Amino acid sequence: MRIKNIFKRCVAAALAAAIGMSTLATAASAAETGINIGYIWDDTVNPSISTKKKAVEGGVSGEYVKSGEQICRFTPSSGSDWAFCIQPSKSMQGTPSDTWYTQYGFTEYDTFDLTDKNKADSLAYWKKLGGTDGDMAKYLSLVQYYGYASHKNGNYFAATQLLIWELILGYRGHTKSTFGTCSDILWNDFSYPKDSWCSKSGVEKAYNSIVKNVKAHYNLPGALKSTKAQAKDEPALLLKYSSVNMRYQDSFKITSEYIDSTSLAHNFSTLESKLKALLQSKFSGTYGKDYGIEKSESDGVTTFTVWSKERPFTSASDGSIYVTDAVEMQLKKGLTKQESLFASSNYQTCLLSTKIVPVSGYLGIASYNEPNLIVEKTYTDSHNNAVTATDLDTLLGKTSFIIHTTVNGTKYYVVAGKSSDGSSYYFKKYVTSESSATKFKTLKNEKIKGSFTIVDLPTSNSN
Repeated sequence: MRIKNIFKRCVAAALAAAIGMSTLATAASAAETGINIGYIWDDTVNPSISTKKKAVEGGVSGEYVKSGEQICRFTPSSGSDWAFCIQPSKSMQGTPSDTWYTQYGFTEYDTFDLTDKNKADSLAYWKKLGGTDGDMAKYLSLVQYYGYASHKNGNYFAATQLLIWELILGYRGHTKSTFGTCSDILWNDFSYPKDSWCSKSGVEKAYNSIVKNVKAHYNLPGALKSTKAQAKDEPALLLKYSSVNMRYQDSFKITSEYIDSTSLAHNFSTLESKLKALLQSKFSGTYGKDYGIEKSESDGVTTFTVWSKERPFTSASDGSIYVTDAVEMQLKKGLTKQESLFASSNYQTCLLSTKIVPVSGYLGIASYNEPNLIVEKTYTDSHNNAVTATDLDTLLGKTSFIIHTTVNGTKYYVVAGKSSDGSSYYFKKYVTSESSATKFKTLKNEKIKGSFTIVDLPTSNSN
């Protein structure tokens, strides 16, 4: 066992010296004891601070960053990724080998394992921060996700560590409304040695990028709404009949980055599959032939067009406005979800996280309600006398009508279906063959003699 630990320490030292060459650590499946954490303590390579920084109201009581503190890349023996200090008031120390130190006796908790999560949440310091599901933990994970977890270089590691300390000390809030404000920006208080593994300008740039992305984390693209109810109230798609394309259709636009699986920020790459699943469950016919989705991209914006040759449904009430399943924000392609808490009663608590706070959106589809068309006809005999009701009933049963419109010199005939109660027709589509047209018969032979109604017939309001 001693040989194994020495080997891990040597490997960790080599990896810590190679900026940006680390790979994703594999999350433990259960609490693992006997974890060692190695790090370099050397202010000729590590950024350091010469003033003490104390926690303020809103921060973790009793926490501080001491004068002379360094930003260290902590490497747990269970993996090769660098972990972050979330308890700066505690010492790390450890067994030295030149500038490399190893501290022993940590337990690693996998917070995605329920047993581990419960154990971690019972730890005094983690509980003090609010536990795994608390707001502090959420923002500690968000700055890591948009920081080191997705970039793996020295500048992003340092920027991530500084943001973590700002959260712990209360200089930066850990809610949606307070994260964007910081009372003491720490990156500017540290000194960066000439031979450091990061630079002041590089850390500043990384820091600003992380802050920008975390602030925007909960933002949804315009087509998506935060609740199903809102998606029904404000559907992104309102299908109307197009006399140009001879079909029902509507479009919405979305920034292409939002639906790119390799994108870091706002990755809603399952949007198209969730939209397709909704169409297949509600529309009739064959996908791609009778209805479908068309997609085009220009100048960083993707346009989705949903279409149907026949009227898919009528949005006469809230019940017939359909909404997708939740479109959930995804991790950037290539990243693996994990979160490990490294704890010891004697030393600093460390955290290594690659996860996002869940964000979901919904997309609604409605179909335009066109005005009703009522056709009435009065029948007379050869002497211009009105036909009697008895004769009319017989006559109407033998009479049918077809309806057409002319678009760009071409005659189009109406095909319609009959409502379930038989009281009206509803428009389905246009055809160019007269023989395929619906043969309408009057549906009302009492009070209003010889009339029928076609619901949703496209009018000049359609495009």
